Formats: sequence, C-alpha cells, structure tokens
Amino acid sequence: MLLRDTHPFLATQVHPTANRINIEQLRTWSTQVVTWICPTAAGHVWCAQVDDRAAGQGCPECARERRRASRASRRVTAGNTLADRFPTLAAELDPALNDGWTPDLITTGSNRKANWRCSADPTHIWQARINSRTTGGRGCPQCFQVRRRQEETAPGKTLADRFPNLAAELDAALNNGLTADRIAAGSDRKVAWRCATNPEHTWQATVHSRTTGRGCPQCSRERPRGPRNLRWPTGTTLADRNPTIAAELDPILNDGLTADQVSQASPTRITWRCRTNTTHTWTAAPASRITHGTGCPHCSIARRKLPKPGRSLAERYPDLTAELDPTLNSGLTADRITATCDDRLTWRCRANPEHTWQMSVIWRTNPACRGCPACFSLTRPADTTA
Repeated sequence: MLLRDTHPFLATQVHPTANRINIEQLRTWSTQVVTWICPTAAGHVWCAQVDDRAAGQGCPECARERRRASRASRRVTAGNTLADRFPTLAAELDPALNDGWTPDLITTGSNRKANWRCSADPTHIWQARINSRTTGGRGCPQCFQVRRRQEETAPGKTLADRFPNLAAELDAALNNGLTADRIAAGSDRKVAWRCATNPEHTWQATVHSRTTGRGCPQCSRERPRGPRNLRWPTGTTLADRNPTIAAELDPILNDGLTADQVSQASPTRITWRCRTNTTHTWTAAPASRITHGTGCPHCSIARRKLPKPGRSLAERYPDLTAELDPTLNSGLTADRITATCDDRLTWRCRANPEHTWQMSVIWRTNPACRGCPACFSLTRPADTTA
C-alpha cells in the first residue's frame, strides 16, 4: 500500500527537495527514513521513519512546545496558589517548619512534601504531600485516630459492654490505666491480662484474639490434656454461636466433650452424629463445618443426582463395578456415580477380599491404576540390581 493512497495528509508533509527518493513510491509501513516538514510551523523539519509517522508520530518540536506550555501553566500564578484556592489548608502550612515557604508560593498540585500543623490541636505536626491534601482530602492523622477511638468505644462497642467476663481480666495497672470501657471489643491492640482463675498468671494478647476464644496460655499448659478440660469465654463457644451445629456433637463419641467446651473456631476434628439419621456419624473440625457450611457426608451422598444415561461407572466400566463395595461407601453404588468424578472411594479386591484401598474414581478408570495395589506388590518381581 502506498502512502499517498492510505495517508494522503502525510504525503503532503514529505520534504520536496531533501529526499533523494521517489515520493510517489513510498509505502505506508516502510522503514525508510524520510525528511518531513511540519504542516503547522514551516520552520520545523525533522527525520523519521515512514511507518512511525503512519502510526501517529507527529512533529517533535511542536510536542516540546506543548510540554513547555503545560509546565508554564503549572507555575505559581495568581489564582492557582494554595492560599488562593484552599485558605483552610493554607492556615495549617507552618512556614517555620518549611524553610520559610508560604501558601502563596506553592501551587495546589505540587507533589512536594510539606510540614503541617493541625488547626484543631497545634501540638499535632505531620508530613504530607500538598496534592494529597488538596485532592485526597486528608487531614490530621492524629485527630483521625482520636475520632476513630471515639467511634470504636461508643456505647455497646466496648469490651466492657460486649464481653464483661473478659473485661474483668483486663488489668488497668498493667496497661497504664487503660480500662475495658475505653477499648473496642475488636481492637488489634495488644494489652496485658491477669487470669481470673489464677491471678499470678499475666500475659499479653490482642483484644481481638481474646474475644475470638483465646484464654490464659499458662492455664492451658498446666491443665491436663483432654477435650473435657477446655474452657472458653461465654459467647465464643460452639453452643453459644451455632446451636444448630452444636446439637449434632455427640458427647458419647467424644469422651464426654460438650458443645459449651468447644470453640467455634477450633481446628480439632471431633465426631458428629446426624440429626436427620442418627446412624450417620463422621469426623470434622468445627471451624470447617462453620466456614464451609458442611453437613452430614452420608446424607450428601444420598442426595447425589443420578448420572445421565451412559455416563455411570456401572455402564462404562462394569469390570470395576464389582470392586466398589457399597458397605464401605455409605451405600453408594456404581450406577449412582459418574465414571469421571474425582470422589475418593473405598474398593475391595475381587481376587482377595481382604485387600481394600482408597482411590478416586477417575484414577481407577485409568488403565495404569485398574488393579489392586496389594496384589501388584505381591506379584512384582524382586529388585535384583542391588
């Protein structure tokens, strides 16, 4: 494609005498370096490749002039200074802390850091960029923290209001006079605590960790190991926070452990009994049940949708159907699962019924994993390379 056909306006900018080429034969995406004349200013002459011009490159001298004009517009002029446009912020710019700078010598879009003195409390001094204050609306960070603490310690949000039992363990003498009615229940601040059971035990922990179930670490180390000795603050146990799930915790299967002795965030696996079908039992951590909303896995298998015709394990791999033992898989049969599912099931060897193993269905359908691993290890020849 020729330049005069695709970009006729560029063809008129080719210098008529400075190029020893046939201008009429210039191709649009040629890498040939050509001399050009600016259509805006006749005195601007420069060299550039044809393909760069076709891609949108213009006169470099005009571009430099535009940049100089843009910089000149950002210079300090009447009407664009900090004193003119933001008199409230200008009052907080302290010249004594900024080498004599005054608000009438600084533009509102300056990226320079300055020292500020709070108008509400002159003892508050901080550094911030001028444009962050004029465009971001940022104010005194110390006043912000004060307002935040006031919001967090509003009635009904303090540790004393929400967790009075924990408030009794917050020792004001160890925290420079800090009391439970002056700190939020969800604060990440680390404070000192004194154990209500043994006043000799003191430790440091964040308020948030205490309200989510953490207790005295020394008592935890000293008490005999065993689930029935766990103690959790009122309001943080499984019985308090999730009574529906707590009803499925069977104390008989957990050595007497009850739901009021378990934290809702506990990662320890315990045994549950299904409230729909009491013959169903399984193990899971309280944290996983609450976080993921999991229930009885046996009922979940019973609610499983039947595979479409021709996709079940029984139809596609009848030789594997005989090795899927329903008694070891909560009654699940080969006609109720697809041949490509990744569920991990238990299999029983046809050659030796004493051999059982677990493997996902999709791996069993792999020709390399069809057989019993126990039988394979018995028939594999001994290693004679040693």
